[in-house]
Amino acid sequence: MLTKPPLKRTARNDPCPCGSGKKYKHCCQRKDLGRTTNVHSPTAFISEALQTAIQHHQSGRLTQAQAICQQIVQAKPSHSEALHLLGLIYHCQGNSDVAVGLIRRAIKAKPSEAMYYFNLGHMRQDMGQLDEASTNYRRALLLKPDDADTYCNLATVLLIQGQVDEAVVNFRKALLLKPDDAAAYSRLLFAQNLGTCPPAEAFSAHQRYAERFEAPLKPFWQPHPNNRDPERRLKVGYVSGDFCSHVVAYFLEPILACHDKSAFQIHGYYNNIQHDGHTERIARHMDHFLACHGLSDEQLAERIRADGIDILVDLSGHTGLNRLPVFARKPAPVQVNWIGYPGSTGLSAMDYRISDPWQDP
Repeated sequence: MLTKPPLKRTARNDPCPCGSGKKYKHCCQRKDLGRTTNVHSPTAFISEALQTAIQHHQSGRLTQAQAICQQIVQAKPSHSEALHLLGLIYHCQGNSDVAVGLIRRAIKAKPSEAMYYFNLGHMRQDMGQLDEASTNYRRALLLKPDDADTYCNLATVLLIQGQVDEAVVNFRKALLLKPDDAAAYSRLLFAQNLGTCPPAEAFSAHQRYAERFEAPLKPFWQPHPNNRDPERRLKVGYVSGDFCSHVVAYFLEPILACHDKSAFQIHGYYNNIQHDGHTERIARHMDHFLACHGLSDEQLAERIRADGIDILVDLSGHTGLNRLPVFARKPAPVQVNWIGYPGSTGLSAMDYRISDPWQDP
């Protein structure tokens, strides 16, 4: 049974929940969210408070944002925007059941808002409730059919459910609306590999990925001034979003453990925020380990070039959390694809692909 989040009233001498550092009575209490005695409109004060909460949320100050939203909802229980934002905050804090209840209240207050259905779908997807996720994404699209992210999320859910052909259709709809979304294009290619797409057609689709995302970058490729001393240690960089509890990590760990450290210096570029025991062990096997999820493609390419990587290895292909647009910038003189994806990346910047008779029968 869903529980209503606690609404704590802030005392006059408490620190103001907006994070100003002042006491409540010297700050936001003057806005008097719960009363109408002020000569100004309470609606204006609520709007101002909501904007402050949004700023806190965007800056990661969840506690301050939560406190302000709770005050707004206490004063106006049907305030859909405050309910929605409060739901997002509870979801970020891991309290998904309460978050879902709040988003539902927001939808009841304003059933025409597509964003509320989208975020409810996202929450349901995170909770593994895929039918509910799909239903809410479809409702969002009925209200706002020009949202590429919703088509992409719906396609992802359909793919997990084994509805490959419908997933492909929705990925294509997403790309019609947002043709420069490299991640969505990768998801489309991944889905085609799982479906009935003929091999020649699938390969052609991978080549079109390169035409769209690599070809414009080729004029900006630069020579690699790497030291050519044959006696020095080669620098090998591995790029992946799967240095965690994932099948790629299971294959990679023994390889890293057996690297000849006298001949190779190992760099890891980890494109994920998830960290676990596998992440720690993989990092220990490397000379340098960088969590690069927050870096843009251009920033990561420049970092790899600055690190002087000789051989850059992609472990993702067109799977989730890949950084193929980085490889498309050719930051290393030799670039290799291995293990993460059963097919071509399509990129001419990729010099080799390591495979075997089981991956490519």
